[in-house]
Amino acid sequence: MTVQLVESQKLSIIHNFIPSIPNLLKPTESNKTPKRMSKYTAVQTSEEGKHLQGELVLNELESGQHRPHGGSNASGSPAIRSREASVSSYAGRDRAPTYTPAAPDNAPTVLTFSNITVTTKTANKKTLLDDVSGSITGGFWAIMGASGGGKTTLLSTLSLRLDTNYMDITGEFRLNGREYSRHDLKAMSAYVMQDDLLHAELTVYETLHYAAQLRMGSYATSDERKSRIEEVMTLMGISNCRDVIIGDSRHKGISGGERKRVSVAMELLNRPKLLFLDEPTSGLDSTTALLVCEALKRLSQLGECTVICTIHQPQPKIFELFDNLILMKKGTIVYQGPAFKTEAFLQKLGFPLPDDMAIADHLLDVISPTNEDGEVLDNERDKKVIPVNLSLGIEKELDMTHLSRSWLEQFGILFTRNFNQYRRNTSTILLSLCVSVLLAVFTGSGLWNQIGTTQLSVPLRVPSLFFICVTQGIVGSLQSINSFPSERAIMLRERQAGAYCVSAYFAAKTVVDLLTQIWPTFIFCCIVYPLIGYRPGADHFFLIFFFYMFKCIICG
Repeated sequence: MTVQLVESQKLSIIHNFIPSIPNLLKPTESNKTPKRMSKYTAVQTSEEGKHLQGELVLNELESGQHRPHGGSNASGSPAIRSREASVSSYAGRDRAPTYTPAAPDNAPTVLTFSNITVTTKTANKKTLLDDVSGSITGGFWAIMGASGGGKTTLLSTLSLRLDTNYMDITGEFRLNGREYSRHDLKAMSAYVMQDDLLHAELTVYETLHYAAQLRMGSYATSDERKSRIEEVMTLMGISNCRDVIIGDSRHKGISGGERKRVSVAMELLNRPKLLFLDEPTSGLDSTTALLVCEALKRLSQLGECTVICTIHQPQPKIFELFDNLILMKKGTIVYQGPAFKTEAFLQKLGFPLPDDMAIADHLLDVISPTNEDGEVLDNERDKKVIPVNLSLGIEKELDMTHLSRSWLEQFGILFTRNFNQYRRNTSTILLSLCVSVLLAVFTGSGLWNQIGTTQLSVPLRVPSLFFICVTQGIVGSLQSINSFPSERAIMLRERQAGAYCVSAYFAAKTVVDLLTQIWPTFIFCCIVYPLIGYRPGADHFFLIFFFYMFKCIICG
């Protein structure tokens, strides 16, 4: 009887427990597995909390308050501010966020532009920039957009690097509230191209040394130049490779990220107030790209210069470094303002950020030309008028003086640099030696071997001299043809930066090429002269034959 009662109690307990199993298996608010959230994913709050945070973000957007990205405030970190800004539901609101630019106190320059339009001077005119306006107010700025959106065109227009022979440019530009020319901007700005154009034979320190010699005017002493070189090397993190050559495809040198940082360091030697960069992360891996952008961020935080770069699709860590963002589509600006407010901007337009996507990827998806919903951004731009005050920053000083080196100083610096490049190019030296020896042996051992000094040698003497002159002239011309085009791109970049005159570069390059061709010509003459059997004697060799051959090289 007792056993039956116990069994009955067990069955009753199991029977009562079974209906509650599904409820136990159901996740409660306390035991739910937390959903993995992106760094930019909106935090989940109650409806009341969403409403309050939405009002806070909307008021902040309408007031145009600008807080430097990464600064400390009540909202905490930039990522937290970004998440807070995205929780509001903007459905049914007709108030549009506007951006009132504010120039930070440590910003050295403020660049404003109004109603800029760029069109091509072709039969079928194409509009590259369509009535864009804005203000670059200091810090780290990024210009983003899909391919063909006008990023590089806007950067080149602001830096006055577009060729007006092929482009029509209309609009107004101001620098600290003042008009400026290309010469004025060249004296206080720097431009880093997408391609890293550097001399492969020089070390990192030598590259910066010659750049400092050319770009820092006569006012700077030798100690000041050395101090500035060490300063920019520390700032860009390239002190560890100071004695490593730049290198090229044939000679191993520094890495791609270090090349990019050396290119930036060269432009920082003269303490520019504006730094333009075209795709600084192009061709770099994610880690190296982050290191480059962190160096640029440090530079802008120090207040030395305002950094403006174009970038295609940055990773989230790089996107967090941007203080402000200009988003472009089809030659127009669809967003301009703090980078951490872009998510709230897209949320208002009905493009909330997916949980598994970074903000930069989502921005490009929305403004992609293939995205039909992207027309909402075009309509939003038509509703907005970005306030542009062309006198913004008028209270800041603007020093546009540029004291360049004299012509003789430029010639001396370029001569030294070119000679060091040639001295380290051992492959070219060995090739010149082999070519000179082979040509001399071939010429002196064939038909004209030991022609003698009699009357019978006259018919053979003239064609031998003609063949030697043609050979040396061709060799000299081939070396010159290969010399200038290989450095043409570097010369154009340095010329645009105002480093030296074209005449000083040409004179230094020509003198170095002539001096470096003397010894191959001398070896050639020492071999071919006795093999052919010309008149013996040092006076005939040096005063007539060698001088004659050297003139042929000059003519070539």
